[in-house]
Amino acid sequence: MGRKKYTWMKDRVKKRFLDHYSRFGRVILACKHANIVPSTHYKCLERDAEYKQAFDDADLAFAEMLEAEAIRRGREGVERIVRHQGKEVGREVHFSDKNLLRVLESRHRRYQQRQEHHHTGNVGGVLVVPAASLTAEDWERAYKDKTPEVKKRFEAPIDVPTE
Repeated sequence: MGRKKYTWMKDRVKKRFLDHYSRFGRVILACKHANIVPSTHYKCLERDAEYKQAFDDADLAFAEMLEAEAIRRGREGVERIVRHQGKEVGREVHFSDKNLLRVLESRHRRYQQRQEHHHTGNVGGVLVVPAASLTAEDWERAYKDKTPEVKKRFEAPIDVPTE
């Protein structure tokens, strides 16, 4: 007989988790709803290709739901209460052009904002902040005695946690 493949979650728990995730988009909330700990979900993602595909589909469904809501708010607007001195005096509809622009940026390259970063100059030395009130000479006088301590702090090896 063949050995039974171990599964981390039963199918009904997976379905419950994925349904909740596709509606709310939060792993921690979906875990609570399905009565599992987050590590169970992440282990299933690593070890179960079908579950990973189902999770990716749920993630896409959530993103599409948010996109549809952004488009709706941009086209139909959202009604808001207008108050004056704490009392409701009316209602007005606010339209969100920003939501529509973000949807365009995500879907079409020609609407994406371009950001280019260039670095010139030498690495190291003193960083001079234009808004700082100290001149380079004032800075040297103020921090001259502390420089070795600061150097030690920045030259110390950094412990990076590994998983």
